[in-house]
Amino acid sequence: MIGVLGDEHHEQLWRICDALVTGAGARAAVVCDAASGAVLLCVGDATGRGAVLGVEPLGPGEQVVHGDGGEIYGVDIPGGALLAVLHDGEAVERIRIAAATAVAEAADLIARLPPQPPPPPWPPVHSHGGELAPARKPRAAAKRKKKA
Repeated sequence: MIGVLGDEHHEQLWRICDALVTGAGARAAVVCDAASGAVLLCVGDATGRGAVLGVEPLGPGEQVVHGDGGEIYGVDIPGGALLAVLHDGEAVERIRIAAATAVAEAADLIARLPPQPPPPPWPPVHSHGGELAPARKPRAAAKRKKKA
């Protein structure tokens, strides 16, 4: 899981992805957490429709998904993220070159993020240090006999 993405880091990552959209001619750039699939950032118009026509591996950790609505260049970002770049088919080489720079910059940024906070303890611990008692089963209502 990616560590905490504060405002400053979010802005830096946004600028990295914006360079793909404005500089390389992509329609959108999306960064996702590789472990959870959560979208960390989206720049540009990532909407698209149409069937997937095929997937083409380009190298280790990178591939192109061909579809009716365009192509998506996907590449792993070291540190636990994925970069997906939506673009028109003729731009794939220009996108790959620009994405290499974006991946290096994003990997550096991810490496500098503060660590993910640990999950809360289970079972929960009271502030005085003891564990919570296990939950009790609710008592069944006592049946009363009717007097005749």
